Amino acid sequence: MSRKSFALNTEPHEAAIGDIVLKFIPEVYGDEFLDAYIQLRDAQKSVGGGGENADPAELRQAMASLRAFLADLMTEESRVLFTRVDVVKGGEVLETFQSWDEAETYAEGVVGGASVVQHLRLPARVLTELMEWVAELYGGGTSNRPTGRSSGSPQPRRTPGTR
Repeated sequence: MSRKSFALNTEPHEAAIGDIVLKFIPEVYGDEFLDAYIQLRDAQKSVGGGGENADPAELRQAMASLRAFLADLMTEESRVLFTRVDVVKGGEVLETFQSWDEAETYAEGVVGGASVVQHLRLPARVLTELMEWVAELYGGGTSNRPTGRSSGSPQPRRTPGTR
């Protein structure tokens, strides 16, 4: 009888962005990850090729989908920080929400107007790099696999002839 042991990650994965560390859950179920990843890709495809003809509302929705995808893979503490949305007026935070829609609704009722901003603002390139990193972590990318031959792999055959 043969037996194979598999290790499970138990410590959160960490992404350091400046002084901030976002923690991601140690393991995800493959089908749940793939479903979320497919939804993200579909949202990105709706934007089309992007560029100067891209609809700003579609671009905003694609970025919101990317943030939601990443947040779903984070530990609770990091998720709360990452999804925090502030309603700001005159440089002062009036109220904090976990939903952009709730923050916009609140801001509409502020006399004199208010702005809605992500508390943790990150460049699009950083969000994209985070997405690629988690795709490798959870999607079985090659970066988390050993690069050498396993101990069970057969030795390469020598080719006949002289060296």
